[in-house]
Amino acid sequence: MSEKSEYESKAQETFSAERKEDVFVLVLSTIAVLLVMFGVIGKDTVKSLFF
Repeated sequence: MSEKSEYESKAQETFSAERKEDVFVLVLSTIAVLLVMFGVIGKDTVKSLFF
């Protein structure tokens, strides 16, 4: 029984961490989309980042 509860607690911690990562990525994506929509960044900005 204790093994089962150990696995359950580890699974809950992992799920919680993954949800936090998902929210973080969603927030960053939203910021990036808003910056593109308002024209703060564009094609030339992305080119300068990678080339």
